[in-house]
Amino acid sequence: MTLSRPIFVRISSALILSLVVAACGAAGATTQPGNTPGAPTPAAPAATPAAASAAPSLAASLAASTAPSVAAGGLPDCSGGQIGRKAFTMSGFQAQHYCGPATASVTVNGATTQISSGWCETNAAGFSVAIGTQLFGSPSASQEPDLLIVLVDPTTGAGPISGVVNHHGFLITASPVVFAANKLSGTFTGPALVGGDVSGSFTCN
Repeated sequence: MTLSRPIFVRISSALILSLVVAACGAAGATTQPGNTPGAPTPAAPAATPAAASAAPSLAASLAASTAPSVAAGGLPDCSGGQIGRKAFTMSGFQAQHYCGPATASVTVNGATTQISSGWCETNAAGFSVAIGTQLFGSPSASQEPDLLIVLVDPTTGAGPISGVVNHHGFLITASPVVFAANKLSGTFTGPALVGGDVSGSFTCN
């Protein structure tokens, strides 16, 4: 990771925590095509310094719900068609693993990685995608698992796209998601704020 990593971590944590809080707070959630839970919402907000600075306190609030550690290198069980998030401990850090049928393919600086296990939904923050596993705190680059987080306007696709691929964090803010029919999939491409080019796609079911 580069020297910009602390900034990336704060922004990325704020985005995923906004996604989680919105998803949990969505009352009367409905089911979208593809069996993804969600509720209609306004446009997604852009990342702001205030949101980024709120990340540490929000991350700390997850501690009470963190499950016991799993076996080294293991992840929580997502079998049986589960959709949602599971808190656990990974490499000594608080973590969340996302369960669901969604998958993604992300290319960073020419290296492509397939990411599985997650979901798409429309909630109070906008159209969101969470696929993979998120570590909170200050893990080293070598400890960070693959992750894709999307939080965008459900109409225009504008908004932040972030994640980790092959231990390289990225954040895109200037290039929108291009949705396919019924928003069951999408593509994105653009320059990462921490350097390099990123492209990818996700499928919700």
